[in-house]
Amino acid sequence: MTIQITGCQILRCVELPAREPYPPTHLVTLFQEETGDVINVVASEDCFAALQATERTAMVTIELQARQVDLAALGASRGGKAYKLRVTGVLPGEVKG
Repeated sequence: MTIQITGCQILRCVELPAREPYPPTHLVTLFQEETGDVINVVASEDCFAALQATERTAMVTIELQARQVDLAALGASRGGKAYKLRVTGVLPGEVKG
């Protein structure tokens, strides 16, 4: 499932170092102005670089890939489902669909 979120301001970009057997992780924190939501997502390396190069005061539209995750398979005591979100695209400004 692909999701597009408009009107986001970049709050923080952090790269976590690689730890065997996992590669580096690129974390991005965004503020969605219309709803007031703070969104924490993992970004691909290309998207992370694009977000780092963007002015912090600029608004962007992000495209996310959502993948459903079974929490019981990850060791959660109550199980259930959640969505793992990954940034797959960054567009300048607000894009109206």
